Amino acid sequence: MTYINPVYQYGIEAFVKDLAETSVKGLIIPDLPNEHADFITPYLKDSDIALVPLVSLTTGIERQKQLIDGAEGFIYAVAINGVTGKTGNYRDDLDKHLANLTAHADIPVLTGFGVSTEEDIKRFNAVSDGVIVGSKIVRDLHDGKEEDVTEFVKFGSHFEK
Repeated sequence: MTYINPVYQYGIEAFVKDLAETSVKGLIIPDLPNEHADFITPYLKDSDIALVPLVSLTTGIERQKQLIDGAEGFIYAVAINGVTGKTGNYRDDLDKHLANLTAHADIPVLTGFGVSTEEDIKRFNAVSDGVIVGSKIVRDLHDGKEEDVTEFVKFGSHFEK
């Protein structure tokens, strides 16, 4: 995951080339609207790297359809209104939204943003194809809690679809 400005600064072609050399298979650029992705998608397609869309509860139905139809790799379902790393405060209609999104997509729907507990993993794994945990792991590693990270990853790895 990166933002668009570092990609521009690095150079689009060089950025994608270097990603491909590291075996990256998907790229998330949260501040890149789908309508403006044409400048990078040809390079990604040539390198077999998927541009992963973000879909949230506030994404309108028509826009969801557009994002699902054009998606490759997986769909990143955003669980919270806000930035990654923020936890809790999920909307009451989130599970229904995730189940609906998963039912209409022909590629995996993974839920992230705010996922930080074992209960979150159980909940979202039941209504989507999997979960993404990032900020909690980074925070725990920063705080020297390597054993907590190991246990958390072990817990999450027991879920199979």
